[in-house]
Amino acid sequence: MRATELKANKTGSYDRNIGFHPAKNGQRPTQPKFCLGKNKRVARERLDKIAAIWRRIEQAPIHPTGKPAWDELSLKIAKAIAAGKSEYRVDAIQEDAYQYAQFVEGISTCFPEITIRPSDAELYRAGKSDEQDTRAITEDLEVNMLTLAADIKTAVLEGPGNDKKYIDLLGDQTLHEALDAYSVKIAKEKFDVSEAAVNDTGKTKQNMIKQIKSYVANTPLSSLDDFESVDRVFGTLRQRPITHRYKAPMKVKSASNLIGELVQFFDWLHTSKKWGWREPTDYHRISRQPLILEGDDEKEAEDVPTYSIQQIGTLLEYATPLERLLVLLAVNCGFGADQIGRLRIGEVKEKNGTHYIRRVRKKKRVKGIHRLFDATLSGIKWATIGREDQRSGHVIVNSKGNPLWRKTKGGNRARDIPNAWYRLLDRIQEDVEDFPRHGFNTLRDTSANFIRRIAGAEIASIHLTHRHQSRDRNLRRYTNPPWKELYKAQRKLECKLATVLEYEGDPWADREHQYLSQVQIKKMKFLADQGTPVSQIAEEVGVAKSTVYRWVKPKKAGGKQESE
Repeated sequence: MRATELKANKTGSYDRNIGFHPAKNGQRPTQPKFCLGKNKRVARERLDKIAAIWRRIEQAPIHPTGKPAWDELSLKIAKAIAAGKSEYRVDAIQEDAYQYAQFVEGISTCFPEITIRPSDAELYRAGKSDEQDTRAITEDLEVNMLTLAADIKTAVLEGPGNDKKYIDLLGDQTLHEALDAYSVKIAKEKFDVSEAAVNDTGKTKQNMIKQIKSYVANTPLSSLDDFESVDRVFGTLRQRPITHRYKAPMKVKSASNLIGELVQFFDWLHTSKKWGWREPTDYHRISRQPLILEGDDEKEAEDVPTYSIQQIGTLLEYATPLERLLVLLAVNCGFGADQIGRLRIGEVKEKNGTHYIRRVRKKKRVKGIHRLFDATLSGIKWATIGREDQRSGHVIVNSKGNPLWRKTKGGNRARDIPNAWYRLLDRIQEDVEDFPRHGFNTLRDTSANFIRRIAGAEIASIHLTHRHQSRDRNLRRYTNPPWKELYKAQRKLECKLATVLEYEGDPWADREHQYLSQVQIKKMKFLADQGTPVSQIAEEVGVAKSTVYRWVKPKKAGGKQESE
């Protein structure tokens, strides 16, 4: 299938020829056309699903016509996906209920891109009932076989031939068991004593092991004894399987990360004496490059999502004091959620009247220095009132005094910052439905984007506290970063945002219990400025009169403030 950009035809619809019809009567194979609709994003999603089906057809070891080609069933399902149907009904071509149920289940397994349902529900239910009866008989047989296997194992262990290699023949060592052991090894190596939990890197690696197990079939290690068998394990991830969550091909970066972790697992397995597995001949020749699908280049070329100055102003306008400080730290310093959550009071410095944050980024072990906006410094002072002398304490803590970036009992990252961020977006979207809904770290990207436009790529990299700030990766070993240029850029950024950093009133006044939207507040203030009576304001805005008095000071007809 050609890797070209998806373009609309003259009618505004997106279509694409994929695969081949088998040749008939000596004619040449033809390509079926799939009409994908007029919405480009939806068309891309449908195309990815159809392409995934065609790839499986191409990779099949045997083709009835000698070359890869659509059969009648797969083509109908692909056409249904192209038409935007959410499910496909399987006709009852078998009279036997059990065979029909098995046929439907088999198709459902082969085509995860669309929901498969039986056209004859009654026959299908009858077949499932027969299947349950068959399964019960099979389970009884399996119990007997397991008992027999246990007896054989006992005989091997207690007999004269109780060598380890005979135990391996019983299937004691499997791929998933080895992956579990590797996860335990990660937990021990990546345990952070200061946090009394596995660190972020270790938790990420453990999560990748869980994902690998969910996509790669369990198999005895003894069966992975040659190039082809191990290559099949890697091949499952190289082909970018349909994800469990999004029902779409796995992203290139995700597949690449999982393959990288699988490489590290096999490296460990090869050197471990406990596990009887060794790298087969030519193991190093196994491809580790994920499959590139049509549209990947287009997605890679898309701009990084960022917020505009006006949108930052909206965020600050709707934010509670805590949310406001999170936004300011992200835009001012290019901090992500982890850097904000880990920020310590002692890392906020002052020299010659200039306040700045000096800290070492834990992930990269790189020093970062950021000149603070006046608004950001004001927020830090608000957050640390009464705790200024606690130099090792965190700048931002929750109501229980715990830092926002911490580990839960389950060893996962606390979601205080993401949760606060999405509450802010929810509040904004009640009034502004089309306000962009990106992740919190989009603010970090926004900050870097501003700095790059102001001072160039190198300064933007220093602002982001990257390990390498130029193409010469050894430059930082011989020179110091141009901090003064960074300070100038950060001052210019503050001036650029001056209009949205201004706030009417006290930006750090308690607004945690504010249940009114900004639209309602602005309307009350506008009506009050026009001299509208309190009762009429309350009626028009849909609030109580006491609420009007809380937010505005209505004027009497003569221009004086009304008394409360």
